[in-house]
Amino acid sequence: MSKLQNVGLLFFPLEKDPLYVIINSEKEFVMSMPAKNLKLDAKKRITLGKIVPSEVTSYDVELKDNGIIVLYPKVEIPAEDLWLFQNKNALKSLKRGLEQFTKGEVTDLSDDFWNELEE
Repeated sequence: MSKLQNVGLLFFPLEKDPLYVIINSEKEFVMSMPAKNLKLDAKKRITLGKIVPSEVTSYDVELKDNGIIVLYPKVEIPAEDLWLFQNKNALKSLKRGLEQFTKGEVTDLSDDFWNELEE
């Protein structure tokens, strides 16, 4: 706990929910209640369970010098879609097209257009 106190974080256990008092860089006190208090099991593990969005498949983990653990959510993409994220021009074009679509900036193409593509 001493590491956390060194960075201006105090922990006050209450009946059920802990209260955190953080001293920010301007020496102001900020109080907050965590969204969820996760308990360690006998092997020092936590289960994220229902608090993780369904699309998240893994996390990168950073352990700060002050003992705080930061989780960065990651999402897997199919290997067949990897090319799009590796090709900045294609990704930019796709994003531009989606943005135009959401703004209603679309044009209906005639059958002649599609027939010419097949030739």
